[in-house]
Amino acid sequence: LSPVEITIRVENSVASDTESWIITVLPVAPAINPIADDSILDGFTYTTTASATGTIPLTWELVSGPAGATVNAFTGQVTWQAFLAASPASFELQVTGPGGVDSETWTVTVLPAPPVINPDSVPEQDAEILLQDGDLYAVFPTLQQGTPPVAWELTAGPTGMTVNPATGVLEWNATVTNGAVAVGIRAYNDHGDDEISWFVQVDPAPPQVFPISNVSLWHGTEYVEYPVASGTPPFTWSKVAGPAGLSVDEASGAIHYLADL
Repeated sequence: LSPVEITIRVENSVASDTESWIITVLPVAPAINPIADDSILDGFTYTTTASATGTIPLTWELVSGPAGATVNAFTGQVTWQAFLAASPASFELQVTGPGGVDSETWTVTVLPAPPVINPDSVPEQDAEILLQDGDLYAVFPTLQQGTPPVAWELTAGPTGMTVNPATGVLEWNATVTNGAVAVGIRAYNDHGDDEISWFVQVDPAPPQVFPISNVSLWHGTEYVEYPVASGTPPFTWSKVAGPAGLSVDEASGAIHYLADL
């Protein structure tokens, strides 16, 4: 609307007079409200939304900042995925409006992050996991945060259970336990640690005989078979059905038979 022309008139019983002039409305220069220095943990997302006075519309631009930092040109929101190597990270933000330009600088310090185990990647604290003898048990923990390098260790567990110190992957070929056994893993770096524990109980596995092929024998031939079964030993073997003279060893399951018509 600027500039605007104004005209006024004055009159009396004798005559009248007019006067005209122009008013030019100037835009107010933008001024960014101060942005405070800040700090954030390594790996977290830093955000701040700048604001400014002055005649709109205002457009925002990130003049300088650490790698990956961005600004929304319309809202002034600055976003950055913080990483330790960039600390301290310097930012310079500029706003442009009809009345001119203003800029603001500030610094963000990135702090090393202690590890925090992602609870969705491991059993719940103090949970009890039921397994069968012979099961291959594995857990693949991840981190919610933690400045590398992060190491892993097994703080409790049954014999034979292992944890990869670099990845945290837990593996165990389950064997029968006497009740519930505690399992614990710990993630740690130079800045802190996190630990979670739960329980496993391994019950005996029922036996299952591996298939034995049908055979044909000559009369008078000695037949010997050594059956194999999965499951938790010790096993006790017995003959359920078969011809007279066929024997089954109770301890080993070995079968002996002199073929007879």
